[in-house]
Amino acid sequence: MPATGSDASAAAALAMAQYFDGERREMYAIVAGSLVCVGLALCLLLVARDGFAKGLMVVVVISAGLLSATAGSLLVRDAALRTELQLHFRSETAPQAVDGERKRLAVIIANYKYYRYAAFVLGFLALLAFVASQRGWVHGAAAGVLVLVLAQVVIDHYSKHRAQQYLEQLTKGASEEPVVLRG
Repeated sequence: MPATGSDASAAAALAMAQYFDGERREMYAIVAGSLVCVGLALCLLLVARDGFAKGLMVVVVISAGLLSATAGSLLVRDAALRTELQLHFRSETAPQAVDGERKRLAVIIANYKYYRYAAFVLGFLALLAFVASQRGWVHGAAAGVLVLVLAQVVIDHYSKHRAQQYLEQLTKGASEEPVVLRG
């Protein structure tokens, strides 16, 4: 049986809600993980009080600040975007809103390759610094950069997967039963 316009809107609204719920949980996890990493680096600094611990602490604090600030700004942006999309998905402009959301997601998904390139370059530079230097603070800073790279790879993996699922659901429309998106 063909789906109606309201079925399509309901499926799009469900997919959108699941996507943004997953994004919100990830942003909170990023902030919590950042705090844990800063706490661990601080413990190491208090125990070791050497150059390695200092280099690690500086990079971890900077990385945690950047990741947390990004997460916070995305939480604010996503809340506004979600509210706007909810209004459009429940109105006569739902088809245009869904099409616009598909285009936005396609751009987001396409950008993940650049995030991988950046993570690779940062990781390579950190390893190069580790090999090229004998200084403890450089090794600590390199370890901090590698922690950032690892965090970015994990974050991007799940974020891209969630965006792909959301795009897939929006593309399917209401011709099929809504798919429940995970995390």
